[in-house]
Amino acid sequence: MRHGAVIPLAAALVIIVFSSITFSRNTLWRDSVPLWRDTILKSPTKFRPRFNLAKEYEARGDLDLAAENYRAAINLKPDDVAAHNNLGNAYLNQGRLREAIEEFQTAVRLNPNAPLTHDNLGYVYFKLGQPDEAIQEYQTAIKLAPRVAEIHNNLGYVYFTKGRFDDAAGEYQTALRLKPDFPEALENMKLLRQAMNRKSR
Repeated sequence: MRHGAVIPLAAALVIIVFSSITFSRNTLWRDSVPLWRDTILKSPTKFRPRFNLAKEYEARGDLDLAAENYRAAINLKPDDVAAHNNLGNAYLNQGRLREAIEEFQTAVRLNPNAPLTHDNLGYVYFKLGQPDEAIQEYQTAIKLAPRVAEIHNNLGYVYFTKGRFDDAAGEYQTALRLKPDFPEALENMKLLRQAMNRKSR
């Protein structure tokens, strides 16, 4: 992890008295950051506004503020899986891989059956040069969500980097059965065939 209203003319006289309040609120709605900050000022102990503000900052690419607000949301609701997972993603995009792992591991402890969190962990382990741990996380993710092509492609790529070409081919083929026009899997299969041809010479 991103609508407007048409007011009938006959209703204009009914709503005119509320115009100043409506204008103020609509101004906030047009820019959701002020909306959620305004809500937080009014309800500082509520989790959802803080979480939504963090998501908005993340969508805008402001990862420092996203991480700050995810941490604040977690302080309000420490067992929220999505908040830990999203904070992990923010750290990942900042290159803070060790902190990302901590958040993903917490999310997994809270909900071991969340396949995309295992997928995220697999990616971070791979980035840290720990392919065996990455494989384990991807395999767990696939057991939980066997029809997600992206996870098969990710596992296939780790196999490829370890020289396990047959295993890589199996995962790429599964990804392409699930998603025949999947460009990353098509490109990875092309690279795999080239590597296998070089190996057979």
